[in-house]
This record gives sequence, structure tokens and C-alpha cells, in this order.
Amino acid sequence: MQYHVPQQLYPEDPALYQSGGHRPTTGLREGLVHHNELNDAIRMNPKTVIFGQQTRLRNGVIMPDEKLPRFHAGHDMVKFFYSAVRQLPPYLVDALLDHKISVTLVEGPSLLVFHHAREHQSFHVGRTRRTIYIPERVLREANDAGYDYWAISEVIIQEALPLLDYLLILETIRRLQEHLKTHLTLGYYIVKDTLRRHNKHLRDTDVPDDEFGTFFRYYADALYGLKPTIRDRDP
Repeated sequence: MQYHVPQQLYPEDPALYQSGGHRPTTGLREGLVHHNELNDAIRMNPKTVIFGQQTRLRNGVIMPDEKLPRFHAGHDMVKFFYSAVRQLPPYLVDALLDHKISVTLVEGPSLLVFHHAREHQSFHVGRTRRTIYIPERVLREANDAGYDYWAISEVIIQEALPLLDYLLILETIRRLQEHLKTHLTLGYYIVKDTLRRHNKHLRDTDVPDDEFGTFFRYYADALYGLKPTIRDRDP
């Protein structure tokens, strides 16, 4: 996935914060799939949490959605899924748990959205709910077909890393908003140190070309450009 820094990080219209329908969809896809269509497909099908805890808060306010059930720990799907989780590096599992990231299975479709072979979406990353949506049929058929656990581990890695990047930026913005309540500008070390303090998943060896250094350089200008006007905004 290529990262893109939007021209306007903080849209003026508060209504934009209520729905992700205007955003590009996130997660493994091909072609153009509208976010509203994807949201509708997820909303109208039963869902079950298989990993982590469902996130229902946004800035301390409960979102108007349903409380989802969880699979029983002894369910075959759970055993298969956690065998894939055990293949992940321990630091990545810790990062998922620390950031309260969950995985939600969506019943019904084999893919979340399918128009044709060149326009479909397999998985979706819900940034506000901090969850990775996976069609239950994908996991079930992988289990029934005897797929190696790594097939699911790869899905978790591919979908979780951009979400962890987003949450790192989000938490950094929150901290910088607090800083700007008592300061007029952001110094070099406050931005980098705040990113580093909340980083759980990027390799940080203090070398410019490591994962953290590359991430910092990419977003540095946008972060340093933040002004005190963002102090009371939705991060």
C-alpha cells in the first residue's frame, strides 16, 4: 500500500467525521470500490469478533453500532486463526493488543464486494473501529482446504501494518494537540520523540533508513506544519 498525505489534513466540515463514506476504501482490493458500498455490505451481514476486543468508542463517545458476539474459544475457526497468530513476531502481536486492534469475521459473501474479476474487495480495515474485516467464508475455506497457517498470517500482516501506521499518527496528533495548548510551535524533538514513544511496530535502530526513520521523514513536514488552530479539533 502506498501512503498518501492529503492536501487538507483537517477538513472543515464536521459532518465528514461522522462517516468514512467519502474516503477511499482501505484493505486488499482491486479496481474502484466505493466506501459507502463497502460499509453497506459489512453492515447488513452478521459479524463475529475472532481476535481482540470490539472498539465502540470514538474520542470517548460510544458509537451507534451493535455489540458483536465472539466465537467460543474452542471453535475450530478460532483454533485455526490463532495458529496463524502464533506465526506472527511477538512484537507485532503486542502492538495489535496495545492498540486494541481486533479482527472481525463477516458472514455471507465470499468477498466483501465483488463486481467482476478486476473490481472487488477482499478485506477491509476499519480505522475508527480499529478492526480488520475478513469474510468468514475465506477463513472457513482456508481451514477446510488445509491451507498453511501462513496464508492467514500474511493477511493479518498486510492489513494490520497500515492500520498501525494510522494509529501511530493519530496518537501523535493527540499529543501534539496537547502540546500546542501551551506552545505556539512544534520543535524537532517533540515531534520525533512523540512518534518514537508511541511506536510499537516500526523497527527503530536510530539509523536513517530503518523503518522508523523512513516513516518519520515521510510525515515530518506535515506534522511540523501543524498549527495551534488544531488544538480542539478531531485528531
